[in-house]
Amino acid sequence: MTQGKAQDQDPCAPPLRFPAAIQNRPALPRIARRIGDYETIREALIYALDRAAGLERWTYRGSDDPGVALLEGAAIVGDVLTFYQDLYANEAYLRTATWRESVAALVRLTGHRLRPGLGGVATLALEIDGDAAITAPAGHAFKADLEDVDDPVNLEALADTVLYPGLSKITLCAPPQARTLTSGETELRLEALHPTDALPELKKGDRLLLGAAKAGDASSLSGAQIVVVADARPLHGGLVVALEGGLSLSTSTSELRAFKLGRTLRHFGGAAPLYEPIPNPAKPAETMQSKIGYTRSTTGSTAGSYIEPTLTNTEVPLANAVDDLGVGATVICEWSYAKVRSARVAKVKAAAAAGMRWGALAASTTMLTLDRPLVGGTLGEAAVLPDAAALPGTMGTLELLDGGSGTGGVMKVGGVEVYGEAIVSESDGLNLIVAVEVADYYISAADVRSFAIHEVEGATMTAIAAPSDRSGDGKELAFYGAATDARALVGRRIAFTPSAADTPTIATVKAATVVTAATKTALGDDGIARALHTLTLDADVDYADFAAEPSVGDPLVVYANLIDVDQGKREAEVVLGSGDARQTFQAFAIPKTPLTYHRDAASDPPEVPELTIYVQRRAWTRVDALFGRGPTDEVYTVREDDDGRSYALFGDGKTGARLPSGVDNVTALYRSGAGAYGALKPKTSVQAKPIDAARIKKAHLLGEVTGGSTAEEADGAREAAPGKVQSLGRLVSVADFEAEARSMSGVLRASARWELEDHLPAVVVTVLMESGREAELASVAASLRKAARTRGPDRAPVVVRPGIFEYVHLILRYGLVRGYREEDVRAEIAAALGLIEND
Repeated sequence: MTQGKAQDQDPCAPPLRFPAAIQNRPALPRIARRIGDYETIREALIYALDRAAGLERWTYRGSDDPGVALLEGAAIVGDVLTFYQDLYANEAYLRTATWRESVAALVRLTGHRLRPGLGGVATLALEIDGDAAITAPAGHAFKADLEDVDDPVNLEALADTVLYPGLSKITLCAPPQARTLTSGETELRLEALHPTDALPELKKGDRLLLGAAKAGDASSLSGAQIVVVADARPLHGGLVVALEGGLSLSTSTSELRAFKLGRTLRHFGGAAPLYEPIPNPAKPAETMQSKIGYTRSTTGSTAGSYIEPTLTNTEVPLANAVDDLGVGATVICEWSYAKVRSARVAKVKAAAAAGMRWGALAASTTMLTLDRPLVGGTLGEAAVLPDAAALPGTMGTLELLDGGSGTGGVMKVGGVEVYGEAIVSESDGLNLIVAVEVADYYISAADVRSFAIHEVEGATMTAIAAPSDRSGDGKELAFYGAATDARALVGRRIAFTPSAADTPTIATVKAATVVTAATKTALGDDGIARALHTLTLDADVDYADFAAEPSVGDPLVVYANLIDVDQGKREAEVVLGSGDARQTFQAFAIPKTPLTYHRDAASDPPEVPELTIYVQRRAWTRVDALFGRGPTDEVYTVREDDDGRSYALFGDGKTGARLPSGVDNVTALYRSGAGAYGALKPKTSVQAKPIDAARIKKAHLLGEVTGGSTAEEADGAREAAPGKVQSLGRLVSVADFEAEARSMSGVLRASARWELEDHLPAVVVTVLMESGREAELASVAASLRKAARTRGPDRAPVVVRPGIFEYVHLILRYGLVRGYREEDVRAEIAAALGLIEND
């Protein structure tokens, strides 16, 4: 029946819709091959029934009528037949086919094969227990739950990797800047003077004595002052101390000596009355008041009628008797004379109870005997400053004593002996010293009223300027750790995620300046000597991301035990079947799907299966195609069927050798799994298999698993196959480069054009990856460059750039037909255009 018969029989009847005319103009996305459906076929059958001669009295048309039900059954059959007619017509052409199986079969006729799915790749950071380094072997297994993948993903190490416990997490900071201490400083960094000494514990309210060690006599301090600790915190084997108030310095200096003070004692006699009663020579029966002195010698003996017993320059009597100051204790004696403040660090050589009189004051005391005099040796024991040295000040006109030379000796100014270094500034013709400038000095007397004996707690420390954060960028970073760990970092990668970034930064340590000097090394509580080493990276880093003083809980965590992994579960060796020399092109199915593929830029095509086939316990060679192979070549190729199942295909004795006959003599080692990409699911972690007896404490996924892709879909093959056929495997035009890029697994879109790159013409290919990062993009670029060299003229460089998604803002004006709801229309428009509607 055709359209128009209804009008021929009854001019007033409406035209029948069955059978529909088949009319398709060229280049339509779908072929309209269906002549009718259930509704139109039933309509045509009922129409014919209404006009059938002899059936005029059959007027009931309900479905419960057996005759009508029979007609409706015929309409159903017709509906099914026309549906499959239309489907088959569309699936027979590449442009209109929608089933992946149909597209695969069609493109296979052109020599194009659908791209297999790729396994994902990732980088892990491992934390390990123990004291010794361990090796994670290639193939070591990990498992992760990813947000975009339903099942857990199996990951395996790509290569043997040595893991060091000390590199699980490392401390990096910006290289320290050399700073001098200036007046007003409120923070100091303290380090032990001797690396084997432990730093004393400091807390709020503790006192520190600071002073500059004199050249040639480190036990003598100049500019000594006492400061109070407001706060103390550890840093890189030292302490950073905040002070209540600031330093008072006459000139800037690179470092000071620092001592934690305990109690402070006083010199005997400092509290003695100014006068003492003595017999009056004129009137023996009477007494008279005699003025005493408060000066003691720091270079020789101290004697006088009002002092008993005589004191040597190593003896210090205490104002009060103490019984808990033992031999070997460190003390700092501090005093003033002639407005000059001096200090001396010494150890107690002896501490004995004694009686002492100083004028009218007589009492029991503790006599300390020091291991050195209060004032250091003569000038001959000190370094002589060069003529060009800068001098701190001028003391005045001095008189040389004891036949001293112009560069040293004992000098006197105003009756006060001064021990120190001096430089002749002027001389007359008789070679007499007219004036000198004092570079360093010791006062030979001390006022006992100003004399303080400070008990030192803990080791001697060095105070330098506290570290400050740096700006700018550079390739150097400071690493605090053991020297062995610093050496192990050379050639390794480190990973960190700056606070302002979403993805980790991975850099390689190219060189390390390892510090081994004992003076710059601190011994930790764990017995490991650590120092601040300098690392040189292969890329610039922003110093703003690395605090000079990393704090506890610092968000910037740096890992140095990195290991590269890729997706795939290594299956046990399996028997594929038995070879039969009588058969050609034997094929065996790989048991588990999907077979794992990874991209290898050195291969063509770049998708390489993780599969090794053994024939009679000997590995055969995998090739991309059997064409062109010799009759004895022990080769095989891998193909996928329409369902994505992989097969190993062997030769026919002409293009590749046949399999030798045997029982279960064809076996395979392979990996399964593909398509992994994305971040870890919240509240999950990477599971790691133990390495021998060592336990991997924690495994961190750096960023996301990338590079994984599913097998090529119909839309991709429909677009890529014609281009591959037209190019005939060559890369000549930009369209050929586009087709080559689109044919690679993991590539969603590709666009190529000629551009100027560094003032030279180049083929620039913009690639949008399904899921990839820089490494995957570099692999695609390497594959394209190799294809250009081997299958193209190779006259212009190939540049590959990453494609990115960009938002497009669309302003759409539409007219609303009366009676329709606006919200329904808006939703349908947005759905039709694939828009993210923004109110």
